[in-house]
This record gives sequence, C-alpha cells and structure tokens, in this order.
Amino acid sequence: MIDSTILKEAPYTHCYCEENVYLLGRLLLESATIDETECEVFVAFISNETKSVLLCRAKDSTQEHLIPGYSPVIWDYHVILILRSTQKGCFVYDFDSRMPLGCSFEGNQPTPRPPDNHPRSRH
Repeated sequence: MIDSTILKEAPYTHCYCEENVYLLGRLLLESATIDETECEVFVAFISNETKSVLLCRAKDSTQEHLIPGYSPVIWDYHVILILRSTQKGCFVYDFDSRMPLGCSFEGNQPTPRPPDNHPRSRH
C-alpha cells in the first residue's frame, strides 16, 4: 500500500481523473517510497465503444435511488491507479470512488454488479 503521507501530498482536481492518477504515479516513483523490485504501478484506462461506462460507488453519483447501495454514474471513461505488491496483493487508488483509497483490488467491489432485476438501458 501507499504511505498515507504520500496520499496527502497528491494533488486532486475534480473531474480530471487521468491527471490525478498521473500525478499520484509520478509522486510515487519520485518519492522512492515503494520498492520497485517488490511493487509494480499500473494505470488502468476504463472505457468502451459507446463511451458509456457504468461505474458504481462514485462520489459524484446523484442517482442513488436508481440502484440503491451502488451510487452509479455513467461516464465516457475513467482512470485508476493499481499498485501490485508481490507480498501484499493489488490495491486500487481511485480518488472519485466512495471506496477507501488503497482498498484491495479483490475487495474493490463487495457486490460486483447491480442485481439483474433492475431495468437496463442502452448503456
């Protein structure tokens, strides 16, 4: 996991996920707080052909009533940072999520997807 002091130093600009992740990654690599023989840093760009990605547990969600407990948003893309440690596993850093920064990749979605009984859209 990333040291909390590094996270406090990381700049954040609302609606600029790609820049936020880039700056966090750069800060990580420049600070030498991670052992590059034990850790790898990845940037994941999430999108699709229709540019309509359903993301759950988003801080910016105003549609909680549509799928209670999921805090959904539909964005054209999103960018997250993934830190993989050979000793501790994978951790997700997403400044726009309601999930904690540095949560386990495996535990990033306690309930992986909305139930099938919710109406589907063309997205």
